Amino acid sequence: MTDAEFFTAFRRAVSNERIDQYIQRGAAGGDENLLTHYAWNMALSEALYIPIQCLEVSLRNAIHSTLSTAYNNPYWYDDKTLLTAPYAQADVAKAKQNIRRLGRRETPGQVVATLTLGFWTGLFSSEYQNSFWPKFSTNIFSSLPKTDRIRKKVSGELNVIRKKLRNRIMHHEPIWHQSDLSVKYRNILKYIYAINPAMAELNTNLDSFQTLYFNQMQPFKTDLQQRFPRIGI
Repeated sequence: MTDAEFFTAFRRAVSNERIDQYIQRGAAGGDENLLTHYAWNMALSEALYIPIQCLEVSLRNAIHSTLSTAYNNPYWYDDKTLLTAPYAQADVAKAKQNIRRLGRRETPGQVVATLTLGFWTGLFSSEYQNSFWPKFSTNIFSSLPKTDRIRKKVSGELNVIRKKLRNRIMHHEPIWHQSDLSVKYRNILKYIYAINPAMAELNTNLDSFQTLYFNQMQPFKTDLQQRFPRIGI
């Protein structure tokens, strides 16, 4: 395959619309530069997958454990006097439908695993300021400094992680250009440490984002050139 054929096939695979997103964010300057930024984005997304997974899994299970204990009911999500937001009730119904479609039992564990991160972060909204939040503050985030243990702040930071990072990574969208990427990353770590120290230790031993990101693109670019020397990056 010639260079021209390679880049034609690459652009066809990625789509012109997605390529335009990269160009608009500073990846102009030829096919080689575009490929470098695309690969850089892939590497950053891959590196962030582990800390995001550690946060999402530990958060949903901590919430479920806290509310199950507080209300002495592992099916707390079925109680509409507790789960008052219509969108949250709809999320539960959709999760149960998906479980049934797969032929599985509607156990609390299955429901918890099937519910989206948007459902869980939604439980930090103002609607639950007087019901859920005091329990979360005491049982999940007690190790956070008082200045961070504020419902509105926790809700805002978790939703930024979900919308601006987690969802974009899962949909293979550009994240490399985000000027506050390191801030989002530190917030992910902050919440993992607050929620579950064991998960934090696991993440520490597997997390490669810090080294990759803070070394910046040049070492990655050099390595990429060694892997694809014919491209001449």
